[in-house]
Amino acid sequence: MSQGWIGVDLDGTLAKYDGWKGTEHIGEPVPLMVNRVKMWLDNDIEVRIITARAFNAKVETFTAIKKWCKEHLGQELEINCFKDYGMIQLWDDRAVQVVPNTGVAVQDLLVDARDELRKLEKKCKCENVQCGTYENYVTLNVPDNIILRMNNPERTIRKQVCLDSCIQNEIKYLWSLGIVTTGCCCGHNTSVGFVNVDKSHYQQMIDLGYEVYYDHPELNRKDTFVIKHNKD
Repeated sequence: MSQGWIGVDLDGTLAKYDGWKGTEHIGEPVPLMVNRVKMWLDNDIEVRIITARAFNAKVETFTAIKKWCKEHLGQELEINCFKDYGMIQLWDDRAVQVVPNTGVAVQDLLVDARDELRKLEKKCKCENVQCGTYENYVTLNVPDNIILRMNNPERTIRKQVCLDSCIQNEIKYLWSLGIVTTGCCCGHNTSVGFVNVDKSHYQQMIDLGYEVYYDHPELNRKDTFVIKHNKD
């Protein structure tokens, strides 16, 4: 065995988990994770199961986990609910990795890096144009197949909209597919560009390969997507 060992969580990581169903019930294997563990074992890397099930557990709990490992991994693994200084990695669906000695979450660094890449890849013509202003906008006629309503009490149908000129072709493309947009912004090279759509078009946007804008202040919103390209 190589120096050190890798800890792998059971429920939600190595085995599918959809709620507690008793000590002896363990979900179906997660193929990607199972194959990864098998690769480690084939390379003589020690792998241990790290699971809360092992805390003050009865014999039946360990028996069920060992049986599951034997069936899906080809061998029994050591089972614990703690780590020690020999652990070199921990794979877990709840863990958040931090940069050593800083308290900074790695996922936050990845988000920042992603946003910086987007700025480089999607550079638009909005240099020195502030968000919320209309210094680089165009006025478009709304096609007949798109019903956009104002936020007034009468819900008046809008015949024209103003939007950032650098994303007008993308909005026109969405309209041509019958997707109702309710707002958009190119990001002005300072933030991620986005487009809001009617919630009824959520799945259509996903099918088109659009990424949900998860950085939205309202985390439960499902109507905001990252703009794909900022080109005229």
